[in-house]
Amino acid sequence: MDNLNAEIKATIIQNMKKPPLSLSGNDLGVSLGMGVFKVGAGLVLYTLGSHTVPAAELTLLYLAEVLLGPLFGVADYWRNDTVDCDHR
Repeated sequence: MDNLNAEIKATIIQNMKKPPLSLSGNDLGVSLGMGVFKVGAGLVLYTLGSHTVPAAELTLLYLAEVLLGPLFGVADYWRNDTVDCDHR
């Protein structure tokens, strides 16, 4: 229930901004694609792997992904492979 209250408050605050935030069709497509394929496919592969990998190793793998995730972002930044958001 706390998440719902936070979402309602965030929506109210966002709608009070002038000009309101907007999302282009291209950005919406990229966001939906990343949500479906990057997150969804990872969860499907994790679930399929849970049938053959012991639970303790799966837990360590999941924790390693969470802890090492920022390092992958830093590596992308150093290689300049990040998306350029200042194209306007």
